[in-house]
Amino acid sequence: MPALVIKKKLGLAVSGSFLVVALLFILLAGALVSVLGGILGNTNSGEGSAGGTGKYKNLCPAVLAYESEVTEVAAQYGMSQYVPLLLAQMQQESSGQGGDPMQASEGPYNKNYPHGPNGITDPHYSIECGVQELRDCLKAAGATGPADMQGIKLALQGYNFGNGYIDWVKQRGGYSAENAVEFSNMMAQKSGWASYGDIHYVDHVLQYYSADGTASGGATDANVQSLISVTDGIKATTHYVLGGNTPGQALDCSSYVCWAFTQAGIKNMPRVTAQGIYDDYCTPISPTQAKAGDIIFFQGTYFCGETITHVGIYLGNGQMMHCSSSADAIVVGDCTSSYWKSHFYAYGRVK
Repeated sequence: MPALVIKKKLGLAVSGSFLVVALLFILLAGALVSVLGGILGNTNSGEGSAGGTGKYKNLCPAVLAYESEVTEVAAQYGMSQYVPLLLAQMQQESSGQGGDPMQASEGPYNKNYPHGPNGITDPHYSIECGVQELRDCLKAAGATGPADMQGIKLALQGYNFGNGYIDWVKQRGGYSAENAVEFSNMMAQKSGWASYGDIHYVDHVLQYYSADGTASGGATDANVQSLISVTDGIKATTHYVLGGNTPGQALDCSSYVCWAFTQAGIKNMPRVTAQGIYDDYCTPISPTQAKAGDIIFFQGTYFCGETITHVGIYLGNGQMMHCSSSADAIVVGDCTSSYWKSHFYAYGRVK
């Protein structure tokens, strides 16, 4: 009886066997369309979180929900090319939560709400204020585009500290992690506060950003995501200690790299020095061959009787993840800064 009903709806006077074949053909055609639609649709997907797929990665669903709104506001203020950066900022500032997702209430464009923390209670107004404030910081920093990482770093720290930082640091050669600490200490002392701003704000935001709209300096490879993931599990409690080999407590640059590659299941690396990593575990490659997931080596950062004295995990776009003695922590650093460029030795690819 169901077959008869179907035939009447189709207006067909055919046999039951012909109907079965016809239905199978329709189902197969529909499946093919669905597959093709999924493939084509995924090319511009905005979905994703840590380990997900799509245009943005490591952004939580609450931030991704603001993508269209941020895109619309960014277009109004000539900031369309910086949408990935704005979303990375929102991820760090609020994870897309609350009425002030860009944490812009204390910024210069907030005219309608209290200027204390979380003073803004309208998310759209927060985005409008945040977009304009970052636009001003990028302009003051002289950023030339979404791939100008040095300009972006200066702009981001200016967003966190206030535009006065940008003017101050331009007289000191541009952004560096060291002068961010210096400025923070200076302002805290001047204001009588225990601390001033987030001295690691640049690293915090850039873990969600790269110039091509992917996360963590272009580190989209599964191995690199694993390295980032295992690192996230220990970096909050790990301090730099020369010779340290206790993950989650005390590591140095080489013990961190050995632990990370071993823990991520990429290669078993019993703990050796930075020189040992280069000699025992890597094949040297040229800078033009280097990509996210390779290892970057430096010389002359201190005297230890070996040529190579520091090592980090390269993330692409001039960024590296390393255990830093100056930051006393595992951080994402700028390996194109004048300091690291002067000490650069080589890149290596794990054998």
